[in-house]
Amino acid sequence: MTLPADPREVGTARRRLTDLMTEHGLADDRDYAVLCVSELVTNAIQHTSTPEVGLRVSLWETGICMLISDCSAAPPRPRPDGLNNTIRASGRGLALVSAVSQSWGYYHAAGGGKTVWCILSTSDEAEPRSAS
Repeated sequence: MTLPADPREVGTARRRLTDLMTEHGLADDRDYAVLCVSELVTNAIQHTSTPEVGLRVSLWETGICMLISDCSAAPPRPRPDGLNNTIRASGRGLALVSAVSQSWGYYHAAGGGKTVWCILSTSDEAEPRSAS
């Protein structure tokens, strides 16, 4: 799906992901996924001049992969203090994604821009990585 780069559309991304996961019987696993999509879509809107944000979701029996695309080639940059800074009101998004996902990263798109991705487990056996 493609969303306008408007902060109000973060809620749209969360609702659509929640609906998709509920429809596929993954409602119990949606909290971390909704957190990640919220953080990554917000980053694409706030830190790039992209006119729109792409969101793709792949569901598997044991996991979910979310891909968020924007027109900026600049790599995502986690803040060095990550979750340890309790004073600043923003800047913890990538640290949160790292803490709750199995893995995350990005790649440059062939036509320009980048895609930031994260993978979360939906199986009971696997737990998210702990924050470093």
